[in-house]
Amino acid sequence: MSLQKRPSRPAPSKDPGEAFIEAAPDTVGKSLKPMRDKKQKISVELYPTLLADIDALANQLHMSRAAVISLACSDLVESRLKK
Repeated sequence: MSLQKRPSRPAPSKDPGEAFIEAAPDTVGKSLKPMRDKKQKISVELYPTLLADIDALANQLHMSRAAVISLACSDLVESRLKK
């Protein structure tokens, strides 16, 4: 018994609504999804009491721990650069 090739499928046709939106003058040449800068992962050691305070603040602000730390670092750098 020999192996047979899988039958090829025709390429899916583009949705007419999507084609219309992509051809709009305000989207021509623009990416549909905004590009974000890629963040780098780092390792930081913090005292347990400081980490507990960060977690409490993150909970209060409905943010992640990483977002609170990132925001705090950004605020510090901005305030120091304005001096």
